[in-house]
Amino acid sequence: MNRITVRVAAAAMALAVAFGASACAGGKPSKDELRAAFEKAVGPHATEGEMKEKREELMTCLVDQLHEKLSAEGLKKLIEDANNGDSSKESYEELSEEDRKAMDEIGKVCNPLEG
Repeated sequence: MNRITVRVAAAAMALAVAFGASACAGGKPSKDELRAAFEKAVGPHATEGEMKEKREELMTCLVDQLHEKLSAEGLKKLIEDANNGDSSKESYEELSEEDRKAMDEIGKVCNPLEG
C-alpha cells in the first residue's frame, strides 16, 4: 500500500472515530453519572441500618426509573441541576412535558410511603 492510501485511510478512521464519539456524547448520561449527581445533591448523610437500606432502595429506584423513562435532554438537565443544587419549580418546568409526566409517575413508583 502506498503512503497516500495509508494516510487517507488513517484520516478516514480518525474522522469516523471523531464523529462516533460526538454521536455518543449526544446520548443519555449513564446511571452512574445520574447517581453521582444525586449523591452530591443529597450530601453525605450518615445513615445506618434500615434507614441506609431504604435510602439505597430509593436511590436505586429513582436512578433506574429516570434513566429508563426520561429523555437524554431531561437526564442532562437533572444532572446539571443536581450538581448546581437547583431543585426549584422553575427548573422542573424547563423539562419537556413528556419528561415532567414521567417524573410524576416515577415519584409514585419510587415513593417509600407506598411500599
